[in-house]
Amino acid sequence: MEIWKNYAFDNNFTGQLVIPENSNLIELDVNWNELTGNLIIPENSNLKYLNKYIKKYASGNKLTGNLIIPENSNLERLIIRNNQLIGELIIPENYNLKELCISNNQLSGKLSIPENSNLIELDVSNNQLTGNLIIPENSNLRDLYVINNNLTGKLLIPKNSKLRLLDVRNNQLEGKLIIPENPYFEILDASDNQLTGDLIIPKSSNLSELYVNDNQLTGRLIISENSNLKNLYISNNQLKGKLTIPKNIKVINAHGNKFDSIYAPFKFDNHLINLDISSNQFNNNIFETLSKFNQLLYLDISNNNMNGTLIIPKTIETVDISSNQFNDDVFETLLKFDKIQDLNLSGNNLKKLPSNFFKLQTLRVLALENIPHLNVKLINFENSPIENCFLRGTSISCYQKGTCLQIDTDEDIDYYDECSNKVINNMLYSNSEDKKNYEEVDKVDKSSLSNDCLQINKFLNKNERSNCCHITGIECDENNRIIELNLNNENNSFPGTLDFNKFPILQNLKFLKFNYFEMNSLSSKFFELPSLESLDLYDNLIKEFPYQFSSLKKLRYLSLGKNKINEELTDDILKFNLLEYLYLDNNSFEETIFNDLIKFENLYWLYLMKNKKIKNITPLIYKLKNIEIIDLKETGIEELPSNFFKFSNIKRLYLSSDSQKFKIIKFVNSPIDYCYFYNTPIFCVEPETCNNVKTDKYNSCSVDTINDIKNSQTITKENEKEFNGKNSNEIFYSKDCEFLKEFLSLPLNTNCCSLENMIECDKNNNILKLKLEITSANINTLPSVLFSLTNLQTLNINKSKITEITNDIDPRCVLETINLSDNNLKKFPYQFNIISSLKYLNLTNNSITEEFQNKILSFPSIENIYLDNNHISGELFIPESVKILTLQGNSFNGDIFNNLTQFKELNYLDLSYNKKIRSIPQSIEKLNKLRTFSLESSSSIFKIIKFENEKTECTFYDTPILCYQTDSCINVDNNLYRNCTPEEINEVKSKLSIQTSEKKKISKDCEQFSTFVSKPLNLDCCEEFGISCDENDSIKKLYINNEQNSIIEYYIDNSESIDFENFPNLSNIEKIEIANIELKKIPTVFFQLPLKIL
Repeated sequence: MEIWKNYAFDNNFTGQLVIPENSNLIELDVNWNELTGNLIIPENSNLKYLNKYIKKYASGNKLTGNLIIPENSNLERLIIRNNQLIGELIIPENYNLKELCISNNQLSGKLSIPENSNLIELDVSNNQLTGNLIIPENSNLRDLYVINNNLTGKLLIPKNSKLRLLDVRNNQLEGKLIIPENPYFEILDASDNQLTGDLIIPKSSNLSELYVNDNQLTGRLIISENSNLKNLYISNNQLKGKLTIPKNIKVINAHGNKFDSIYAPFKFDNHLINLDISSNQFNNNIFETLSKFNQLLYLDISNNNMNGTLIIPKTIETVDISSNQFNDDVFETLLKFDKIQDLNLSGNNLKKLPSNFFKLQTLRVLALENIPHLNVKLINFENSPIENCFLRGTSISCYQKGTCLQIDTDEDIDYYDECSNKVINNMLYSNSEDKKNYEEVDKVDKSSLSNDCLQINKFLNKNERSNCCHITGIECDENNRIIELNLNNENNSFPGTLDFNKFPILQNLKFLKFNYFEMNSLSSKFFELPSLESLDLYDNLIKEFPYQFSSLKKLRYLSLGKNKINEELTDDILKFNLLEYLYLDNNSFEETIFNDLIKFENLYWLYLMKNKKIKNITPLIYKLKNIEIIDLKETGIEELPSNFFKFSNIKRLYLSSDSQKFKIIKFVNSPIDYCYFYNTPIFCVEPETCNNVKTDKYNSCSVDTINDIKNSQTITKENEKEFNGKNSNEIFYSKDCEFLKEFLSLPLNTNCCSLENMIECDKNNNILKLKLEITSANINTLPSVLFSLTNLQTLNINKSKITEITNDIDPRCVLETINLSDNNLKKFPYQFNIISSLKYLNLTNNSITEEFQNKILSFPSIENIYLDNNHISGELFIPESVKILTLQGNSFNGDIFNNLTQFKELNYLDLSYNKKIRSIPQSIEKLNKLRTFSLESSSSIFKIIKFENEKTECTFYDTPILCYQTDSCINVDNNLYRNCTPEEINEVKSKLSIQTSEKKKISKDCEQFSTFVSKPLNLDCCEEFGISCDENDSIKKLYINNEQNSIIEYYIDNSESIDFENFPNLSNIEKIEIANIELKKIPTVFFQLPLKIL
C-alpha cells in the first residue's frame, strides 16, 4: 500500500512516532495528539524524486528529547511547535529543508545556522537559546523569528543576505543597532532588548517597518527624508533632539523619549496618518508643522509642555492632548475640527466647557479626567449618547441623561445629579453673548423690525419693539426672518395663556420647538407653516395624534414624546410618507402601532421608549429598510423577532428590559456602531454584532441558535396577512397553547407556534415540544400546572425563591430536563421520581440540608444530577443510571464512599469543596467507567492511586496531595507530586471503605485561628471553606472573602470587631488572599509570616 498523505491530527495517539525508512509518505500531520519520546526522522527515504513539498506537522504533542534532522532527508517542511524538545538545535546542511518551525519548546545552547543551508523560514521563538545571533553572510534565509530567547551580544545583520524579516523581540541583545543597506531587508523588530546609541536608518535602506520599542537608545534619530519606512515604533527609549518625519511614513510611535522639535521637509506632500509623540519635551513650536499633515487621523501629544490654542489638521479623528497646560483658549480652534471622534482633554487647566462644545456631531469618546478646576455640566451632544465618557477626578455639577452610553466603563450613571431643563437651556444658549431674554434685549423702533418679529412679539405678549432675533431661542436669517423658534415653558417663562390659534404664519420657519406647554390639542395654524422641516412638541399633554401635520410637505422630523397619546393609529398616518425622524416615546401606544409604522419606508430614526403597552414587534418590521436608530427601552417587548436582524442600515439599537429572552445576532451590516443593553440580562449575543459590545460581557449565541433565527426569517404573503391582524380569526390554537398563554400572560392573539426557540409545532399548530424558562420570579411553591403541560420537555426556573415543590405531578408529564438552580429548596424533590422521562436534574445553589434517602433510587431514567453548593451529608444513594454527578460545596464526609461501587455507569464525579472528606478508599478505583474526577480545594492530605479506568482525568487544584501513583490520571504530570511508595499504595488498597476514625485533636493552628475569629476552640478549621491544611493540620493557605455570595471561601461574620494586627503566628502558612474586608492598612504581622503569596 502506498500512502502519500496521512492526516491524524487532534486524536489521542500516544507513544513514540515511528516513521518507516522506505515509506512513500509525502505529508504527515499528527498535530495535537499526545505523542511522546524522541522524534526520529529516517535518513533513507524514497521521497527524493517527488516534486511536491514534503511536509511534517507534529505540533501540540509531548515530544521530548533531542531533535535530530538527518542531512540526507528529503524533508522540506518541518513544524514541531508546542512540544517539550530539549538540547541544542542542530540544523543540517540539508539541501531540501526550506521551512523549520520549532517554537515553544525547551531548546538550549547557541543558534547555529549553516552557511550553505537552503532554509527560507526559521522560527525558534520561545525557547532557551543563548549566545550571539550569527546569520551567515550569504544565507538564503528570508524570515527569521527568534522571539523570547536569551540571546546576548551585538545584533549583526549581514549586508548580503536575502533576509526579508528579522524578529528578535524579548532577548538581551546590546550595543549599537546597525541596519544594513540591503535591498531585501524590509521588516525588523528588535523591541525589548538593550540596544544603545543613535538610531541610524541608511539612505539606501529598503526597510519599511522598524520596531525598537523598549530599548536604551540614547542618541539621535537619523533618517533620510526619502526613506521607504512606513511604520516606525521607537517608544520608551531616550532618543533626543529633532524628530524627522520622512515623506513616505504612515505611522510613528515615539512615545516616551526626549524629542523637542519636529522636522518635516515635505509638509504638504506626506502620508502620515498616525502620530504618537506623547511623553516627550515638545512645546507649541510644533503646531505649525503638525497643521500641515493633511492626512493625519490620529494624534497623541499628551504629557508634553503645550498650552494656548490648538493648531492641528482638520482631518483628525482621534486627539489626545491630556497632561499638558492647556486652558480654555484651546476651545477657540478645537471646535472647528468637525471629524473628531475620540477626544482626551484630561489633566489640563480647563475651567469651563463652552456651550458649543456640545455641538460636536461626530464625538464617540470623551475623556475629562483629573481637571481640578473644571466643574462640568454635562449635557447631550448633537449625536448623544456618545459611546463613553471618562470623568474620574473631575467634579460633575450635573448630568443630562442619555449623554453617554457608559461613564468610566460603568453603565451605572445614576450617581450624578440630573441637569434641570433650565440648566440645559442656559448651556445651549449661553454660547452667543448677544442672546438675551425679552426683558434684557434692546428695544428698537418698530419700523426697523421684520414682520416676523412684530408677529412673534405680539403672539408671545412681549414688548412690540423687542428685537426678536437677539432673543434666546430664536434664530433669524440675514433678512431677520425667523427660521428657528425654540420656546421652553418648563419654568413658566411665558406667564399667562398663549392663544395658539393666533400663532403667526412664519413663511420661512424651518425648526419649531414647543416644550412644556399645556396644549391638549393643536391649533390649525401649526399646519400652515410652508417651510417647516422639524417640529418638536415634547411634553405638551397632547392626547391625539396630529395627522394634520401631513400637509407639511417638507416635514422630516417629528417629536411627540412625553404626551398622552394612547389611541390606535389610523390610515391617515400613511400621509407622512416622507417623515425621516420620529419620536413617540413616553406615550401609551400599543403594539398595533407597528402595523402602521412599517409603512414609513423613509424612516431613519424611531424612538418608542417607555411605551409599556407595546409587547410584541411584528415580523414585518424589516420593511423599515432605511432604519438607522431604533429605541425600544422600557417597553413591554421581551424578545426580538427573527426578521428584526434583516435590517441592513441600522447603526444603533437601544434595549432596556428585565427579559432574559433577547438573543442578538448579526444584522446585515454588522458590526453596527452602538448597542445599548443597560440593565438587560441578554440571553446571548453573536460576536461582532455591535462595535461597542465586548465579547466577554455576554454569552455568545451558539451556532444552532444563530441558525434557528436565520432559518425563520422568511415571511410569506399569507404570514403578512396574519401578522397584520387582518386574518387573525383564522389561526387555530391547540388547547396547550391557550393554557400556556394564560399562564404566561401572553396576548390573546399570540400564535404560540411563533414563539421561537420555545415551542415546536406540527402543521396543525399542535405543540410537539415546549421549553419554558423563567428567571427572577417570586414563585415560592412550584405549581402543579407546569406538570400538566403534556408537551413540556424542558423546565428552567432560576432565581425565583422556590422553597417547595407541589406533590400534585401528573404521571403523564414528559419532562426530560428540570433546572431549579439558585432557589431556596430545603428538601430534595423525591416527588419527581414519578416522571419516567426525567434525565437531567439541576438543584445547584439551593439550601438542601438533609441526608440522602434511598427513595432517590426509584428515579427510572435519571442520568445527570447537579447538587453543587447545598448542605447535603451522609451516605450517597443514586440510581445506577446516573452518569454525571456533581456535589461541590456540600457537607459530605467519608460515608459518601460506602455505596460507591454500585454506581456502574458513573463517568463524571465532582467532590470538590467537601472539606470533611479526609481520604479516598480503594473502592473508588472500581468505578471502571469514570473519566473525570474532581477533588478541588479539600482540606486533607490525599494519597492518589490508579483508577481501574486508565483514561481518567483528574483535577486537584488547591488540594494537598501527599503522594501520587504514576499514571493514575491521564492529564496529571507524574512529576507534579511525590510518587507513592509500594507501602503507601498497599495501605490505600487495604482500606475497602472509609472507617469512622476517632475524633482527632484540634491543631494549634486551628486553635489560634479560631481565637482570632472568635469561634469555638474545638472547631476543626481544616474543614472550613477557604482554609487548606497539610498532613499535620497546619494551615497552609487561607482565602478570606466577605462577599456573602462567595460560597467556597472563608466568611468572617464579625469582621468589624476583628483587629488584623492580632493575626496568629501561623508558622507554616504560604498564602493569604483577602477580599472585601475593610482593612485600613496592611497588617504588619503579615510581613512576619513565612508567606510566599499575599
